[in-house]
Amino acid sequence: MTRKEGFTFEVPTELMTTTLNEISNQTTTSSMTSSPSSRGAGFYFHCAVVVIGFVGAVLNGLILYALIASK
Repeated sequence: MTRKEGFTFEVPTELMTTTLNEISNQTTTSSMTSSPSSRGAGFYFHCAVVVIGFVGAVLNGLILYALIASK
């Protein structure tokens, strides 16, 4: 139960228990069904984000170097 500025909000324990059990079941199921050979689009998306971030950091470094060197 949380109380803030005269407002009381209660979360039923059944809702919290169900949510935690569902999360536990999803985590167990996903770890059992995934294999290294069947990588989904999420894996490639994460790889693309890392590559884009690395390239962006390198390019920002080059721009800073150009600004400092052009004094």
